[in-house]
Amino acid sequence: MDGPGVRVVAWTTGCMFRCLYCHNPDTWTLINGLPVTVARALEELRKYRHGLNVMSGDSRSAGESP
Repeated sequence: MDGPGVRVVAWTTGCMFRCLYCHNPDTWTLINGLPVTVARALEELRKYRHGLNVMSGDSRSAGESP
C-alpha cells in the first residue's frame, strides 16, 4: 500500500483477527466505517480504470495467524 503512485484500497469492518501489527485497528468494530454499495465502489473505481491493476493476496499480509 505504501509507495509511489495512486492507490485505491477498500477496508471492511468487523475484523476479528486482531493482528498484533494491524495497520488499521479502527476497522475492528462495526461502528467505524461508511456503508458503500458494490455499485458505488465500482463507480469510484471506474475513475482509475485506465491504470488500474488488480492485485491479490492474503488479507493478513503480515502472515500472522489469528
